[in-house]
Amino acid sequence: IWWINGRAIHMPLVDKDVTSAKRATTPVQGVPDMGAFEITPSVQPPLAVAIPALPVAGQTQSFVFMGDTVAKITWEPFSTVPTSVQVRQFVGERPPLVSANQKFMYWYLQVVMPTGYYNYDADLLYKDAWTGTITTESDIRAIGQDNYNNWAMVAGSVVNTQTNVITAPYLYFNEIVLTGTDYLSPLPVKLVSFTANKVSGGIAVNWKTVSEVNASHFEIKRSYDGKNFETIANVNAFNAASFYKYLDQTVNTNLSSAVYYKLVSIDRNGAKANSKIVVVLMDNNANNVFTMYPNPTSNILNVSIENGLKEDIVISIYGLNGEKISEQHYTNTNQIGVDVSEFNKGLYIINVSSASCSKSLRFMKD
Repeated sequence: IWWINGRAIHMPLVDKDVTSAKRATTPVQGVPDMGAFEITPSVQPPLAVAIPALPVAGQTQSFVFMGDTVAKITWEPFSTVPTSVQVRQFVGERPPLVSANQKFMYWYLQVVMPTGYYNYDADLLYKDAWTGTITTESDIRAIGQDNYNNWAMVAGSVVNTQTNVITAPYLYFNEIVLTGTDYLSPLPVKLVSFTANKVSGGIAVNWKTVSEVNASHFEIKRSYDGKNFETIANVNAFNAASFYKYLDQTVNTNLSSAVYYKLVSIDRNGAKANSKIVVVLMDNNANNVFTMYPNPTSNILNVSIENGLKEDIVISIYGLNGEKISEQHYTNTNQIGVDVSEFNKGLYIINVSSASCSKSLRFMKD
């Protein structure tokens, strides 16, 4: 489906498809699809093919999709390179966490590598039909979304409007989303750290920014299940690089064995950006109800439940970035084997909860 999504050119007199669905006739409206129908993909696009297949320090890899080169990555000489690189091209889509009142292109690239820091430059190739709400093509510069879901301008970025190439130099993130924006369009907050830790008197929530442009305030949100968040505080932005501290004194440490926090930065135009989710593990009576073993595990993580507990059980597994990977429901059982054999190696958080108690802990998949 990604072979045709957002691959057509704009035709001012063709504003509907054969089913009368609306079709974009200008870049500001979006990108039309090839063929007679407008479609909405429900799956990720296939990976672009890397040429050569493996990265080598001092060399350039090209990434090809549908016969088009979508990106080139040049690895710094004598540097550490990843064992693999995955590149996906999203066309006809607004980049994630970009509001309608910001300048954006209907196109972005997702680059994923194994955990680590790697030094590289990237060339991003685009088509004229994808320029979106950017009215002056020569003003396009690369922006990247880092591991905290913040968009930031890539320093030193330039655009070649003849070859339709945006250069994004001096990159180092192992996971990044890249697209283009108007460099005259201000971006709000760049968050570099967000933490939450148990201290005497509550939970200390701290965060640090290195830039704030047109920022209004921050919302601190808390959850006891990792899904349903409530706003517990609003903190005004300083509109300068700052370090913020907040003490959550209303947290109920007996309600759950884990408390989840996230930060929402809001600019003066109402645009919002969410931080990663951080988890604080607590101690409560769930330690006597649920036990989990072995840890580390390579295949099955066993969950034992106290025989007297007659409640339904929900088991959720999260990555350390707070993203939920799986959720399973169980009834009338006191022993559960959770299959993690297909998980990548690394640390995860498992949450086991019932109506009366909850327990979370980190486990290692080896």
